[in-house]
Amino acid sequence: MLGQAIEEVLGNHFLTPSNSPFARGRTIRKGRSIISPPYEGGDKGEVLAYSRNDLDITDNSAVFAKITQLKPAVLINATGYTNVDGAETDKKTAFAVNAEAVQNIAEICARINAVFFHFSTDYVFDGSQRHGYSEDDMDHIAPLNVYGESKLEGELRIKNQESRIKNKEWKYFIIRTSWLYGSGGKNF
Repeated sequence: MLGQAIEEVLGNHFLTPSNSPFARGRTIRKGRSIISPPYEGGDKGEVLAYSRNDLDITDNSAVFAKITQLKPAVLINATGYTNVDGAETDKKTAFAVNAEAVQNIAEICARINAVFFHFSTDYVFDGSQRHGYSEDDMDHIAPLNVYGESKLEGELRIKNQESRIKNKEWKYFIIRTSWLYGSGGKNF
């Protein structure tokens, strides 16, 4: 489904060697699912994926160097500090990963005009709706915990950062999800 969305943004030939996507989060469920067939290369291009050991997203200079070297057409940020309970006691790390690093990646993507896909969470909402939320449901944006606050801050930094405002052509997508599952690993 994400591959289909990328095709709609970039056209049928979105995976050519000159405009390969870049995915961060290879070892987590989202990352493994993103780089699964049919989007793992072949004649349509190459998907480059990096684990935490390959690229620490909180190291701004390393992230800048890697992204500007590769100049991807699409960058999919499948990372995040997702330990909801742990975020309550490790607020600094939650915000470093979910807000500060996201801002840095978004800034670089806007500069090189790479389409940016970012995964967020329904934890940005107040939890009061019984029927779900719409993407523009601003009346219920009120995180109940540090994890939700850090993810919301990341969203706001994508939307409000300076290069995005200067580059009106830059495209970004924030995907709010409440549940992820896939092959391998624990699914809650």
